[in-house]
Amino acid sequence: MEAYCIKKAGCIVLLIQKSILRDTGSDLALHFLAKMKIAVIKDIELSDMEFICKSIGCKPVAIVYHILPETIVYGKFVEEVVAGTSKDGKITGSATPGKTVTVLLRGSNKLVIEGAERSIHNALRIICFLIENKVLITSGGALETEVAYVKNMLASWNFLKD
Repeated sequence: MEAYCIKKAGCIVLLIQKSILRDTGSDLALHFLAKMKIAVIKDIELSDMEFICKSIGCKPVAIVYHILPETIVYGKFVEEVVAGTSKDGKITGSATPGKTVTVLLRGSNKLVIEGAERSIHNALRIICFLIENKVLITSGGALETEVAYVKNMLASWNFLKD
């Protein structure tokens, strides 16, 4: 009966949050949803679910009977992206897009991924600092070049003075 409520609301992709208390979707329910051509992405972490809702502009629904056409978000394209051994869902073209960006990190081991994650976090914090304080930070050897220039100027000035 629940699968018919989901189909009647016009849902074609269902996102299910991971639960520690019970299995998120029984095999029978997944069978009926697949039979009705409703794709299911299950076992989504709570933090990821909050991010997804913010990104595509939807509201989470706890009870199946509360899924209505008003609670559904319409997107242009939903696909499963396979990269290596992992499968990721990709939703694009949301009618009410949020101001979010997803950066997908891949690496040979957990240490490499953690290092890349720290680097991205540091870069984002620097950008936030620059936006808030409106300052310019030079890099790429600009400081060393300026010190060498001033040093050469002082050296030539002292030589001419003697």
